[in-house]
Amino acid sequence: MNIDKIYKKYEEIECDLYDLMEGMKYWECPDLIVKEKEIPEDLKLVEVFEKKDVAPLNGGNNSRLHEYIVEYYLHDDENELNPNEFIPLVPKKFVTYQKENYFPGLTKITLIFGQKIRKENDWRFTDKINVQKDEAYFLYDYSNQQYKQVNPKKDEWIDRMYERELIRKEAVKFILFYRELKDVIWIKKQNPFDPSLFLYQFSSEINEMDQKTFIETMNFFLTLSQKYIYILSFFGSITQQQFQYLLKAIEKQQERQYRCYEYIILEEENLIYELKEILNLPNNHPFADTRYKMERLLMPRKERIEDINAYNYMEGYVFIDAEGEGCCYPNLSEITRKLSLYNMAGNEESEKEIEKRIIGIAKRQIDKK
Repeated sequence: MNIDKIYKKYEEIECDLYDLMEGMKYWECPDLIVKEKEIPEDLKLVEVFEKKDVAPLNGGNNSRLHEYIVEYYLHDDENELNPNEFIPLVPKKFVTYQKENYFPGLTKITLIFGQKIRKENDWRFTDKINVQKDEAYFLYDYSNQQYKQVNPKKDEWIDRMYERELIRKEAVKFILFYRELKDVIWIKKQNPFDPSLFLYQFSSEINEMDQKTFIETMNFFLTLSQKYIYILSFFGSITQQQFQYLLKAIEKQQERQYRCYEYIILEEENLIYELKEILNLPNNHPFADTRYKMERLLMPRKERIEDINAYNYMEGYVFIDAEGEGCCYPNLSEITRKLSLYNMAGNEESEKEIEKRIIGIAKRQIDKK
């Protein structure tokens, strides 16, 4: 499918997309914030956590749902000073949670707690046992402008989930269209030198475009990308922070492309030298840099830790916050990679190790400056 067919297909869905975005804005509300609390010291010495000990404060005078906040305990004995030492008669324990945002104002949080024992076949590691889960459902009350805990079998939750499903179906139609557009622009192919790896680049159709058509196409793509990431954040597939950082990166690239387009027009009209100083235009033609920065928005991260180095650690991210424990904010293709099955072996721990390495490289780059 070429870009002209994509444009024609967009004309068919444009009105529906406008209605979808307007309908989604109707449901906007504050996010439910989870505040993590460390368990009291005396609880660390009990043999088994009980639900009453680690249950969140969701009701009564201690509830903070009116502040859009719910408090959950977070603890893991393996994070203590001597993680490899077991205290006799005091099993290692953990308590954590999982948050799922279904829809603005619809959140499920699962409390998870239990014990840990040495792994049977490898005593360097632990296995979780006696794991218990407790699910809590929270709904934003638009009339009172606050969250409340609800029963998911009652009409209030069911009706809101029905509204969610109506919007979800329309959102999926756009997502499928967007993926078609992205596949026309940005392709993935086997690395001829290493069949286990892939190469990512602009398609031949994009490479054959003149500079103006390239920028027009990228502006079209980025405008739809803003809608795409809004939908992902709306349904909780990416966090609000990830959405905000990526939105800023998209807007910055759009500004860069508009300036480049202006430069090309002025060059065509032989006005570039006359107006360069007045308009504060760059000395060199900005197209190469504009195209390179667009590639940076589309290049996913390397999946193997050994492939990540000081030259490519920024691939896949629009921003790396190297302060404290650090955080990596994904670009357009990295979001897709994270939401899909990986090409290589990976799990939560390996992802943490890779991001830890990336943040470490970022810190060293900052120290060099």
